[in-house]
Amino acid sequence: MSVYQLKTAFQNKLRPISNTLIKQGFTANQITLSAVILSLITAHLIARHAKHHKAYWYLLPTGLFVRMAMNAIDGMMAKEHGQASTLGAWLNESGDMVSDTALFLGLLPHTNHPAHLGFITALSLATELTAIMATLLTGERANHGPLGKSDRALALGIFGLIKGLDKELSHERLILIIAQLLLIKTIINRGQAIIYHRPANQQ
Repeated sequence: MSVYQLKTAFQNKLRPISNTLIKQGFTANQITLSAVILSLITAHLIARHAKHHKAYWYLLPTGLFVRMAMNAIDGMMAKEHGQASTLGAWLNESGDMVSDTALFLGLLPHTNHPAHLGFITALSLATELTAIMATLLTGERANHGPLGKSDRALALGIFGLIKGLDKELSHERLILIIAQLLLIKTIINRGQAIIYHRPANQQ
């Protein structure tokens, strides 16, 4: 079970916003870039201020939720309003990787295990690159879990809430190792989706 499986219901709630933005003259690419900028600002503020001002940690779950909403909205604007483009696809994929990297690196000043966090960052990038490779090789993006983009956002959001409540995260190293294993499993699942893909006319 992955958070990604809730995407359709999430989109249905956001569709009125997507339609309104179209009427106001906004484009999908503008929303995509705005989501990246939001992530960069969130990462910067947490890296600089969260250690001494716990309230900044609440920016993490809030920013991640807004980013997820914006990602869903830009997708609907592209698919449902004829704004899909090669540039948009590139912005979407590269923007996700830049955002994820920034958010993870923003946590570096607050961890006692920077090497583990760095490895998680690399594995997160690998999961997205595998998904992109699936699109190129099979025509279908591999969004398999257990720790896809939406799942990582949920995990980071919970982490931000815990830190905002000024609670110590016990067994931090173990949690990071578990996250690494889940990311490796995600990469394997997405790789298998490529290897065992069967075109629709062969099913």
